[in-house]
Amino acid sequence: MRSLSCLAAGVAVMTVTAMSAGPTPNLTTAVHYLVTSDNAVAGGTTLSHDGYYESFTDFADWGLTMDGAFALAATRGDDTTLAKVASFINGVGADPGGDTINTWSGIGTEFAEGGAIGKEALLAEVTGYDPHDFGGENLITALDQLVCTGTDASTNCAAAGDYVAATSTFDQALGVLAQLRAGDTTGAAAPIAYLESLQEPNGAWPSLIPSGGDSDVDST
Repeated sequence: MRSLSCLAAGVAVMTVTAMSAGPTPNLTTAVHYLVTSDNAVAGGTTLSHDGYYESFTDFADWGLTMDGAFALAATRGDDTTLAKVASFINGVGADPGGDTINTWSGIGTEFAEGGAIGKEALLAEVTGYDPHDFGGENLITALDQLVCTGTDASTNCAAAGDYVAATSTFDQALGVLAQLRAGDTTGAAAPIAYLESLQEPNGAWPSLIPSGGDSDVDST
């Protein structure tokens, strides 16, 4: 079984030729799509609700909002909109229904989800905020507290090292990335070991936790 560090090393030695094969994406056009108000971005100058993406009118889609923010952070194509999104989440801004990032993640409640909190912590880190104090919460401490110690259906734990209520490889990976970026190597040790244990003999990872034995390209 290959470790995550070995896989990362493999990616690092890919040639420029291999990585650049095919059409080159137009990042300017892509960023424009992400920040124009007619593409459901709340944060444009013509919209009253500042700082989130919507899947449905007047309902913040927090996961989608962070996906958009990650793209903006990667391209640096519109730092003004990125700052609005990050500030809105950090300030625990609410959509018209009153839902906030904390409602979505369940942090501080019995419904807390490790994957959601990991994703929020990662957003804090890539936008220059401190994940130990973001959205009014210490997200890294919350993640540490959501690392399962064993299999427990009542707490949505698939196995030791899984995050509570993490139902996909994405959830697990986001939590690990967030902990490591925060320097929380001790807290990340069990989640990394569990993530490595999910790897299939062919090198791929499954889509869901617990593993159904599938090999999912997207999750890998």
